[in-house]
Amino acid sequence: MELESHWLTEIMIMDEAYRQGMKKFGQRIGEKIEAAYKDEILPELKQAVATVLETTDRNMWHEISMTEASSTGRGEKIMHIVHAKTGDDLIRFHVRIDRPPKTGHVFQFHYHSYEDDFNEHYELGSIYWGKNEPPLYQA
Repeated sequence: MELESHWLTEIMIMDEAYRQGMKKFGQRIGEKIEAAYKDEILPELKQAVATVLETTDRNMWHEISMTEASSTGRGEKIMHIVHAKTGDDLIRFHVRIDRPPKTGHVFQFHYHSYEDDFNEHYELGSIYWGKNEPPLYQA
């Protein structure tokens, strides 16, 4: 039963990460990066979520929730995974736009964890956009 709870929690989180990511990107960004987001970024996030869940109290797996609103414009937030009863964040899933000199724009996906008080950026991967600046996020 415990493994099933862990598995169901992961599925719920990954479905929401896809949904909220695509909502944040909007149609113009989403059309261009959706495949890479699904195939490259979300599997890395799934592994990170599994690792964090393994370090949390199993009794709280059914108390995990996700934030509903990501940030718009150039804000980084895609979603936060939270403990529903306390409201405390467990994982903060973010994206930022990097602009390496002379190479174009890159979406850099990362997360922060409660385990280090959200100080570190844990990289999940990057998706190249192109030379032109991408549109603002929609969410």
